[in-house]
Amino acid sequence: MIDKFCEYLTKKIQKEMPDIDEERAEIIKYGLQLLLGEVPKFFIMAAIAWFLGIFKLTILCFVLMLPYRMYSGGFHLKTHLGCII
Repeated sequence: MIDKFCEYLTKKIQKEMPDIDEERAEIIKYGLQLLLGEVPKFFIMAAIAWFLGIFKLTILCFVLMLPYRMYSGGFHLKTHLGCII
């Protein structure tokens, strides 16, 4: 679902800015997928942590692991929903 929405947004952007070539459109689509895929995950995780009473520890853990996540690879699921679960 996120992929289809990002494809739609990318096509809209290309329509508004016809000077964007296919390579640049792929970069925009990938950035939108990251943005729309990761931001909701963070808020869902934060809401669950708040509900469980460990919000401060969760934010601390997220901030401390951020540099590691930026440079590490690892196991990736095919859908954003699978990754959230």
